[in-house]
Amino acid sequence: MNARYRALALLPLLLLGGCWQSKGSLYGNAKPVTPFALGAVTETGKDDLGKPLIQHFALGRTANGAYRMINTGTDKDDAGHGFLLRFFPLSGLPADTYVYEAAALDHCDTKRGCDPVKPSDDRWYGLARATATGAEEMRPECTKDILALAPARIKDTGGDCNFTDRATLEKALIAFARTNPPANYSYRLP
Repeated sequence: MNARYRALALLPLLLLGGCWQSKGSLYGNAKPVTPFALGAVTETGKDDLGKPLIQHFALGRTANGAYRMINTGTDKDDAGHGFLLRFFPLSGLPADTYVYEAAALDHCDTKRGCDPVKPSDDRWYGLARATATGAEEMRPECTKDILALAPARIKDTGGDCNFTDRATLEKALIAFARTNPPANYSYRLP
């Protein structure tokens, strides 16, 4: 895939920089929960310059319970790209709050469908809270949130926190949730 298009497809995950991520899934074959309705999704928030951001997606679900959130906008660089999302409950999180795991999906607007997600592809993590109208995303930032939360067994490369095990990630996410972080993005669902 052209590097420019891959970067554009990942833009929503990178807008705030310093993601919490891993090489491959830290949840493996764990069964995700499906707390959200399917259909058209409108994402709102602010871009990296603080300007209002609005994007449109279609939210579907795979046979194994993962969601596919595909950009339906008219911008040729964004349309057909999106994310494979899985949500997991975690004891210690506030009510209606879930861990999310996201992986990039590319070329979903072709006849053969999305490029497959490889086991070693990057995954990004944060928190999603169900709301009356959809969901809110709380995205931790490595340099801002991690140092006080879980400095062990995390490699900070290029401003990203790379987790190597699920237990450390979950400990950090629970600590992050206790800071009562504001939502970075809101998603209006059907």
